[in-house]
Amino acid sequence: ALERARTEREAVAREADQRFLAELGAALQSTSDPTALGELALRRLAARFAVPECGWGTADVARGTLVMRQTVRDGVLLQ
Repeated sequence: ALERARTEREAVAREADQRFLAELGAALQSTSDPTALGELALRRLAARFAVPECGWGTADVARGTLVMRQTVRDGVLLQ
């Protein structure tokens, strides 16, 4: 019974993940502007993971640097 409950929870979580990804993909079709695309994706990801801040950047492992390209904090685009 415990194993079945765990399997059911995992299936529900997978379905929710797939639904989120499908909805995100559909929403991203609404614009071709790179800044708007990033902002939309970051807002959706922050909401999905219930975090106040979300961002993306580029990492240069050889140089040991991370450059943030866009950040959304509390729903507001910072960069």
